[in-house]
Amino acid sequence: MSGLNGRPTAAELVAAVAEFLEGDVRSATTGSVNFHALVAANVLRTVQRELLDEDGDRPRAALTRLGYPDEDTLAAA
Repeated sequence: MSGLNGRPTAAELVAAVAEFLEGDVRSATTGSVNFHALVAANVLRTVQRELLDEDGDRPRAALTRLGYPDEDTLAAA
């Protein structure tokens, strides 16, 4: 746990729930519940990566330096 005062960070909490879904839930279920647990775990892994992405603002900053507020404006140019 690397959060303030030993509290888990948001990324750690998301990872724990994803691990629960990938392990306990998927091993105890079949069919659509098993599939939905897999989908939910994959979504949580995406959220985890975004929470841990320290360079996430770099592309937006680069667009701003080029005079484009967002990707849609760049695409329309």
